[in-house]
Amino acid sequence: MKLSRNLSPGVRAELRVNKGFMDFIQESIKRFTKKDWGTITDEDKIENDKAIKSGDGIVGSYMPPKEALKEIVIIVTKSRKYMHIMFEKEIAAGMQSSKFKIYDAKGKPVCH
Repeated sequence: MKLSRNLSPGVRAELRVNKGFMDFIQESIKRFTKKDWGTITDEDKIENDKAIKSGDGIVGSYMPPKEALKEIVIIVTKSRKYMHIMFEKEIAAGMQSSKFKIYDAKGKPVCH
């Protein structure tokens, strides 16, 4: 099953002004698919490994190689249909605001 990759408003804005940001996102996705969860805690890494077997959601966090880039968070939903790519500060904002939307790669808002 192929995941729909959805970009947060902040990530979409960063892509418009920072051409190297896409390379960082692609490298982070490669790491995520190889079960390299990035900079999350050891406890969260264990939870991710369990989630693969149980079907729960999975999260990874990745620091950029350059200071000019921002850390991203990748979340795969429990349904395994969506991969969300966002900045950490957008996670809490998204949970608190009905105006927050996640967009697919073509710029269309997604709901799930």
